[in-house]
Amino acid sequence: MSVVAALRIEGIPTIIGDFLLTDNDTTKPHIFLPTRPDINSSPFGHLDRRVAGMRRKIHIFNDNFVAGFTGSVKAGEEVFADLEHRFSTKAPTIHELDDAFQRFNTKYSNGASVAGWTMRSRPTCFSWSAAPGSRARKVTHEIIGSGTEHFTNLLTGADMRGHSDSVALAWDKAVLVGLTKIGGLVTEELSSGKNLEAAYGYGGEMIILTSAGFRAVEKFMLTFWNVRIEDDGTINYLPSNVVAVYQNMGRYTAVQVTHLAFADQRLTARDTYVMAITPIHDPMDSLNVKAIGRLELSAPYYFMAFSVVDMKSGKTGLFKMTAQSGPGSVLRHIKRDGIDYLEMDRKMIEQYIANMFNVGMPR
Repeated sequence: MSVVAALRIEGIPTIIGDFLLTDNDTTKPHIFLPTRPDINSSPFGHLDRRVAGMRRKIHIFNDNFVAGFTGSVKAGEEVFADLEHRFSTKAPTIHELDDAFQRFNTKYSNGASVAGWTMRSRPTCFSWSAAPGSRARKVTHEIIGSGTEHFTNLLTGADMRGHSDSVALAWDKAVLVGLTKIGGLVTEELSSGKNLEAAYGYGGEMIILTSAGFRAVEKFMLTFWNVRIEDDGTINYLPSNVVAVYQNMGRYTAVQVTHLAFADQRLTARDTYVMAITPIHDPMDSLNVKAIGRLELSAPYYFMAFSVVDMKSGKTGLFKMTAQSGPGSVLRHIKRDGIDYLEMDRKMIEQYIANMFNVGMPR
């Protein structure tokens, strides 16, 4: 199962989709999940569905038509292949979409749902779920899939939008907000794993309407930090043991998850996993994943999650934000002599921490 959210962020038509595939064959073990290497251990024995793979759920059919699918992989392969055949060069009307979906209503009843945007004279959000007599509908927004309730809570949660001196347009703000929500999903998967109970996750990707049409956010990096406010007020930072990079490669998305460990008095990569996540309707069997290589950590956007504990009061908090790269960014990536460095503007971060504990959570 999965989640697809077609909605407006800062007024900009956007679609977000996760990557996880699950099935109900709980007699088999879960596939290896780099974000949860312990997925087959007892803490996850209660999961109703098995983690079975990864596929891309949202797809740009052309500059003016984008859609996301939830349901069975077989249905997704057939429905999206048909949409690509019909609409690779034109934006469909709601009536044309309805005609396309009719043949699947009985065949995949209760096993296929689609939501997305079609851009003709203006962007129109639509939704369809297979069932006898079902029709494609014009909607203001739509969230579909097993993760609907859980992801809706993430969408409505209070997060930092991010910081950059260059953020001025609604489009910039929308990207920061959307990536912060995706980063929040990854954060939860790394910590409680609650999203896995809703059978969706492994992060996701975001497509947004630009002046040139619908475009995917090309690349973003995710970092996670543990922060301690000591009794004397000093603040100490410790990187978490995971860093991730998501990069859109056109027809597929490359996801890199690196496990970190301390060695020789510095943080080093212990294991790095790179996965090619292909479209729901195109497994790209001939793709050479090894040829992708290791993804560079430099990116136009950086997501950060800070788990904060105040040792004096015992209070804890979590805040998440996304920043654009650049001289004024909260986080900057530098590569020197083949070594990756992350430089953080601690003064800026500690202002957020102070607001969290002095205002939002009084000490």
